[in-house]
Amino acid sequence: MTIIVPWAAMSTFLIIIAWQAAMATAPARALAWVAFQTLAVVATLAQTLNPDLCWVIGKSVALQLLLVFTAQALRREGETARDLAEANRELRSAHAIIANAARGAERLRISRELHDAWGHELTALGLQLEIASHVTEPGRAKDHVMQAKSLSRDLLAKVRDVVATLRQAERCDLRAALEALAQSVPAPAIHVDISPDVRVGPEQAHALIRCAQESVTNAIRHADASNLWLQVTPDGDGVRLVARDDGRPVRTEAAPGSGLVGMRERMECLGGRLAVRTGRDVGFTIDAWLPSSPPSAA
Repeated sequence: MTIIVPWAAMSTFLIIIAWQAAMATAPARALAWVAFQTLAVVATLAQTLNPDLCWVIGKSVALQLLLVFTAQALRREGETARDLAEANRELRSAHAIIANAARGAERLRISRELHDAWGHELTALGLQLEIASHVTEPGRAKDHVMQAKSLSRDLLAKVRDVVATLRQAERCDLRAALEALAQSVPAPAIHVDISPDVRVGPEQAHALIRCAQESVTNAIRHADASNLWLQVTPDGDGVRLVARDDGRPVRTEAAPGSGLVGMRERMECLGGRLAVRTGRDVGFTIDAWLPSSPPSAA
């Protein structure tokens, strides 16, 4: 343009290029480009004598520098905002994982309490009744029976405490629990699809919720996924949960982690099964199936 029209004001168009260069490159490269294009225009205009050359070129350089520094400031602000958003996403994801781990630890504590405290008191109760059944003296037999009654009252009180703690989890609604899980995790985006024909008992719902939570944990910690799809549908005489993410493939030839082992054990205890699939184009998929009713005890 300056060759065709040797006019110093043509250097004003360099401002646009300076802005784009500052938004796309580092400050040193942007300043180097400003110097290069300004010298190129000066070299072109120097062929003709123009008294306002220095004044116009000076203003053009000043405006270019102003826009370069402004663009760099905007660029740094955008990068800082992205870094803060990423840190916030990781923090919220870590909070969700910690909350799930805390709930699991509380249930483990309750199960240990059931084994230790109830087992001891049931053993003592049986022993008192066994002694009372063999004692011939009425007074001694009555003492053992009264001790057995006291143990039974204490045991009943503990049963009520534990039942009150677990009642909400046992009566949880599968749809509401999965939707709450989807809302509690900021990333990956969780898409819940539950068929209206799904009918499950409390144990099945609890197992499926735990399986979904483990799938979310895997998608966050290992797959680095952006989306996770949770689909629950009736399948024959049972119900199927398919959890699929779009993250990077997870090696299945290696030894499975404790999470997958725990999910498989939970499914098999209820008469179900669990399969894991992975691939370059399908991400990581967990396919869990449970019967609609728990298996009868042998």
